[in-house]
Amino acid sequence: MGHGPDAVVDDQVRVYGVEGPCVVDASVIPQIMSANLNAPTQMIAARAGDYITGVPQLAPTKAKFAFKQ
Repeated sequence: MGHGPDAVVDDQVRVYGVEGPCVVDASVIPQIMSANLNAPTQMIAARAGDYITGVPQLAPTKAKFAFKQ
């Protein structure tokens, strides 16, 4: 994912140079991660689904946290 000669998909998971297909899996992560890929892959799939169906991104929210002191 990214821009440049090595990128295969753009930031909306559309394949460069081909009209139509999208790649929605862990292969679009731009750097190798040394962690569990389950959560990031699920988030990529959720965002890609929004891109494909045309659903706009939700506005950011400020979550309240309660910390013990």
